[in-house]
Amino acid sequence: MSFLTAHLKKVDESYFQHQKFALKFAWSMAAGSFACLVHAIFPFLCEKTGSSIIKDLHTQLVGNRGSDESEPNTEKLKEGYSEKD
Repeated sequence: MSFLTAHLKKVDESYFQHQKFALKFAWSMAAGSFACLVHAIFPFLCEKTGSSIIKDLHTQLVGNRGSDESEPNTEKLKEGYSEKD
């Protein structure tokens, strides 16, 4: 099995299904990055947008798709997160 088909088989997607998911994911990351940039300049804007997008992406990637790869230590992530972010 080639390096390309191994990953596609692991996530149980065709090439185009995976492409669609990855492009949507990339677009969401870009939007979240832009929201964080706006927030850095204008702290009163996009107060929760970046963290909301990160949570949604995590749910899509780990929650909905499942993952047999080692998962990040979410406890460490939670320690650095506060509800006002």
